Formats: sequence, C-alpha cells, structure tokens
Amino acid sequence: MKKLYLEWITATAIGELVGFSVPIVIGIIVFRFIGLFSSPVSEIIMLLAMIIAGIGEGIILAFAQWIILKKYIKDINKNEWIFFTAIAAAAGWAIGMLPSQLGRTSIHPLILLIGIIVLAPIFLLSIGFAQWLVLRHHIKNAWWWIVANAIAWPIGVFVSILVLVLVPDESPAVVWIISAIMAGIMMGVTVGAITGIALVKLITKSTKIDAHR
Repeated sequence: MKKLYLEWITATAIGELVGFSVPIVIGIIVFRFIGLFSSPVSEIIMLLAMIIAGIGEGIILAFAQWIILKKYIKDINKNEWIFFTAIAAAAGWAIGMLPSQLGRTSIHPLILLIGIIVLAPIFLLSIGFAQWLVLRHHIKNAWWWIVANAIAWPIGVFVSILVLVLVPDESPAVVWIISAIMAGIMMGVTVGAITGIALVKLITKSTKIDAHR
C-alpha cells in the first residue's frame, strides 16, 4: 500500500495547490475592489466571496482525491465525494473568517469567544465528517477518517500560515505568489501525509476493496 500512500499525498498536494489558488485569486480581486472601504457591506461581500471560493477549492481538492480513491475503492460515488467536500470546504472558510470579520464589529468579546468555542469543533470535523458520509458505505470503521482529518487540517493550515507569515510585508508581488504556491503545496503535503496513513490502514482492513489492486 506504499503506492496508495504516495499517490494520496501527491493528489492532495496538487489538489490543494490548485484549489488554494481559488481563494487567493478571488480574495485579491475582491480586496482590490472593496479593500479601501471599511463597512459592514464590504465585510459581508468578502465573506460571501470566500465562501464561494471555498466551494471551488473543495471541488478541485475532492476531484484530485477521487482520482486516487476510485482505483482502490469499488463504486465510490464521484459526485457525492465532490459535493460533500465542497460544502465542507465552504463551511470551513466561513467559520475560519467569522472571528476576524466579527472582531471588527461591536460584538461583546465574551460573546465572540463563546461563538469561537462553539464553531471550532465544526471547523475541525467538517471535512472529515463530510467525506465520512461517503466512505462509510465502503470502508469499515470509517469514523477514523473524521479523526485523521481533524488532526491533519489544523496542522496543514498552521503550516501554510507560517509560510505566509514569514514573508516580509514589503515583498514584491512575485514573492507573495511564490510563497502562496509553497503554502498550498505544504498544506497539501501535510494533510495528505497524515490522512494518507489513516486511508491506507482503513483500506487495508476493509473487505470492500478491489481485490485486483
């Protein structure tokens, strides 16, 4: 199953690299139009734009992953895998942006903190739970997939943010572009490496895998 592991890391890295470019491009475009105007309307526009971008990211990532999964799992539904992943990615972007968006309002800090505490588990479990809805029909003990993703994505996001934070603010656009590409690759490799371990173990122990693979 080493082949599966390497294929999964590669697919997740490529899918996240290409997918991550969607929020970056849309974010830059929207910011250029509304960035100079600080108002509730502009904040809502940015939030909605990033939710839509999250759908795009989720579709690309899910498609790249499905290309690998269909080789090892019989009859896995492509449309379901892509749909649920895209919705989860959009939810993740919405939850991830809400604290910063609401932090600029007059909402009491305690209420904001409570909101973050409530939404944090949803953020952690969104991708894993969404994909579990598909995997549970094909793999035994698929709930481990939720756990693996809950561990992988926060680490992956942290790695990508770390890459971008290290870039000086006054850096030219080409440096930011290269850094964004590296951030996407690093996030994809990190997530792929962690979830890949779980995927290999789950498929190895499952009775519903393609016996010819």
